[in-house]
Amino acid sequence: MVMNPYEITAGVAALANVIASNLTEEELALLVVVLAQLKDNLTAITVQRACFERFERKKNRFEKDGSHHSG
Repeated sequence: MVMNPYEITAGVAALANVIASNLTEEELALLVVVLAQLKDNLTAITVQRACFERFERKKNRFEKDGSHHSG
């Protein structure tokens, strides 16, 4: 099931409110740091995947064209 952007935004806001209302300030601050680190790691993985896929496509094109020289 795919949610539209408005449903996603509303769902995330509701989740944030539930989480925040059940945590202390210190717990909430720690969670924010952990989630920021998770976001950064997922962003890095996404970029690395894109770079790797681009490299693989170029490598496959290079090998398929036979444009490499031996020796």
